[in-house]
Amino acid sequence: MKTLYTLLLILTFTFVASASADDHREWLQGGVPAANSDASKTIDGFGASVIVSADPDWESKWDTPSEVVPTFSAVQNLKRGEQATILVFFANPAVAADGTVDVTYDLKITGPDKKVTENRGLKAITGTLPGPPTNIYLAGNVIGFIGEPADPLGEWVVDVVVHDNHRHVSIPLRAKFILTLTGDELNAYGVKRGRVTLLGR
Repeated sequence: MKTLYTLLLILTFTFVASASADDHREWLQGGVPAANSDASKTIDGFGASVIVSADPDWESKWDTPSEVVPTFSAVQNLKRGEQATILVFFANPAVAADGTVDVTYDLKITGPDKKVTENRGLKAITGTLPGPPTNIYLAGNVIGFIGEPADPLGEWVVDVVVHDNHRHVSIPLRAKFILTLTGDELNAYGVKRGRVTLLGR
């Protein structure tokens, strides 16, 4: 059975400005400053986060009024054949004099066999924001992952670097999940292993 844990993540965080410095902003969770983690960070007022979600309805969850706070399920264990989605969020990008922002990100997925799939310069958002910069935005170019039959089992590492190109700030993020056997594969493996053990006696 797939193990999931529900994250409110940055979506329940409040991105607030310090009274003493407009560019000093941080994620708050339950009114308390949230420490930077592998998957969620703030650097020089720019915030970003990544989640590998198992929700097939992630898009409809996100496409709601701003006052509705969506929740996403982050996958820890993914079976071969199941799909996950890599969601990259950001907030408070620098706004240029012409009113535009420029946020891109790089994505690298490393399998247990150390083989790497990499995409650089993916567009998160460019141009004019549809709302205040301190809103939380979902990056464009959402990437999906499906565990194929030939994919190696074990830990997969998702590395994301989010670039606020106007601010010249880059935020490295990391999420991990375990690719496991399907139920049928597990049953077949158990039967085969049982036969081997029996013959060994």
